[in-house]
Amino acid sequence: MDPFENLAAAARRIDASYKEYLASPSAGFVLTDRFFAPSGNIIACGDNLEFIKWLSEDDRKIPAPDFIYIDPPFFTGTDQLARLRLATGENDPLLLSKRAYSDKSSSGIGPYLTHLGVRLAAMRDIMADTGVIAVHLDWHAVHYVKLLMDGVFGSGRMVNELIWSYRSGGFGSKGFAKKHDTILVYSKSKDYYFKPQKEKSYNRGFKPYRFKGVKEYEDENGWYTLVNHRDVINLDMVPRSSPERTGYATQKPLKLAELLLESFAPPGGSCCDFYAGSGTLAEAACRKGNAFACCDVSPAAFATAAKRLAGAGASFDLMTQNGLSFEAAPEISFEMADRQIFMDGSTHYSLTECGRDVEKLGLRGKALESLRKALASNPLALAEFAAAGSIEDGCFKARRVFLPASKGRELTVSAVPSDTHIKVWDKFGGSALQKISPMV
Repeated sequence: MDPFENLAAAARRIDASYKEYLASPSAGFVLTDRFFAPSGNIIACGDNLEFIKWLSEDDRKIPAPDFIYIDPPFFTGTDQLARLRLATGENDPLLLSKRAYSDKSSSGIGPYLTHLGVRLAAMRDIMADTGVIAVHLDWHAVHYVKLLMDGVFGSGRMVNELIWSYRSGGFGSKGFAKKHDTILVYSKSKDYYFKPQKEKSYNRGFKPYRFKGVKEYEDENGWYTLVNHRDVINLDMVPRSSPERTGYATQKPLKLAELLLESFAPPGGSCCDFYAGSGTLAEAACRKGNAFACCDVSPAAFATAAKRLAGAGASFDLMTQNGLSFEAAPEISFEMADRQIFMDGSTHYSLTECGRDVEKLGLRGKALESLRKALASNPLALAEFAAAGSIEDGCFKARRVFLPASKGRELTVSAVPSDTHIKVWDKFGGSALQKISPMV
């Protein structure tokens, strides 16, 4: 099909889908867990269009977002993987690959553009009038999506075409190696927030110019001045060995998210990410003091983002779409770690098992056998993190968060007298709640 016919057909479908979207109520989202203090921050699991609709309904849940960043599927035609690190009780962890999301489309670019187009229109509706949206793509579909965004926001509302240039493995055998992504930045109106950023510009020969009125600096490379940042961002990908790495192959660097937030979100402003993945934008918002609302349809991504944010000390709510079916919850068991009450009144509990019916996880062949092996050697191999808290107003309120120790072979939870429950999340996004009896 001619590319322009693809776009025209997609535009017709987007228009019809958008009218249906406006006419229908959302499925709704329910609060399941609250971490630390009430904050208004949200990590949601469900269809992002349903979540946007829910945010837009009369009882506004969050302020109109000042900045939206999305990193949708790139139309690569492949499945994108998450690498799960499973502690087996041996020296080296087992790395198990699991599909994070499908980026396949047997029907061509049209359905992809329809899916994205109606969501872009819905995002535009909820943005603040001074808001900005950044859409992260690569060479596969960025040229189509730019025309799509011209239609949704207006060609005059384009702010930047940012190039993120990076180094990574791989090479081009029949062309130059593809080592950049494109971030399309559009505003809702002509009056939008932008704070210029600075970058180093090294002097010729790395020597001082000593021009009057020009402030110069020196680092290990030589002398430089600070200039307004170009639209090319040179920043390495997240190294495989970095503590920042969550296991998602398509994970973006925290520094990139922080740069975008610093540039397009006012201090204390709110931001959204509707393809949240492992929660990079949410963590950047936490660091920068911005409110956030993020959504992903994957329960595994949902649990990974929750662990990441809780570990960073962020206060937020976990919400799930009404009627969303999760994979079966893990089976967990605890035993009292020490038969004593400590000085702070706490009692320690050790997780002894975090099991699963592995046959229902959709794994096959070597992956399934590897998971069975990991669980046989370490009953805690699937445990992602745990929290101690209580049930209040029908949801679990987490007051303390605990991560596996000793390379994933131990998970101890410290519960104080006000804690009535322990909740555990596993690496596939399932969770289980257990009531505890305080020691007397």
